[in-house]
Amino acid sequence: ALYGDIDAMELYPALLVEKPRPDAIFGETMVEMGAPFSLKGLMGNPICSPDYWKPSTFGGEVGFKIINTASIQSLICNNVKGCPFTAFSVQDPQLTKTVTINASSSHSGLDDINPTVLLKERSTE
Repeated sequence: ALYGDIDAMELYPALLVEKPRPDAIFGETMVEMGAPFSLKGLMGNPICSPDYWKPSTFGGEVGFKIINTASIQSLICNNVKGCPFTAFSVQDPQLTKTVTINASSSHSGLDDINPTVLLKERSTE
């Protein structure tokens, strides 16, 4: 054994290899430790405040329109050649027998990614 004892293992690798909860992606430790901080981060972020949710926060009307019209489909279309159709579905938990973490059936290479599209209408504040 690499660590010799389970208590000697570092936290981050342990979080990644911990057995996930049933029908979930993460293990018990990640959920119990991370979820409260994630929620507090969202609720405490000033960008969620009405005082900040306005065009000037996002570089003007162009940036504000991008934020308000963003979708998963537009994210994929702006960054993958050919703009493939994107869809998500919720599976019946009774039919799901295994859990796969961090795996992708996509065989996309770096040539399919176009990061410059995100900078098309960049502005300064």
